[in-house]
Amino acid sequence: MIRKAVESDIDQLLGMANRFIGESGLPLSFDRDIAYKTLELSIDNSIFMVYDINGILAGAIMGYVQQEFTIEGCAYIVKLYVEPEFRGLGVSRSMVRAFDDEAARLGASCCFTSSGSLIGSNGEKLYDNLFIKQGYLPSGRAMVKDYGGSGTSYS
Repeated sequence: MIRKAVESDIDQLLGMANRFIGESGLPLSFDRDIAYKTLELSIDNSIFMVYDINGILAGAIMGYVQQEFTIEGCAYIVKLYVEPEFRGLGVSRSMVRAFDDEAARLGASCCFTSSGSLIGSNGEKLYDNLFIKQGYLPSGRAMVKDYGGSGTSYS
């Protein structure tokens, strides 16, 4: 079942966030305290949904709707993660549909997302295909710049 994330989900979401960072390919280090504060704030101030299977969180999607310079709102999906054992079962597809429904309910007239999390070319293709099948259109590529000098190649 897809539902709004609640504070009691935070412990499971922390593990999920740690795995998300580990799989991202970005030169970032997970911090439990920062992640806790971010999750706590996001529960109350964003579209934050989880896919709950009898108390086990299979995945999560997070984003927001914003009226930047327009009457209409625009939605942004900033995080989408599915636990490895639940991949390929339609969890992502269901969460994207639920996010789209909630964003539209909140007044969004469009939604942006990016596969620029450096999940590797196969992961990016899967991510792109997921969204294309949900009616999203390719609109450029994300860019990243490493300020840490790690020398990581992002191609």
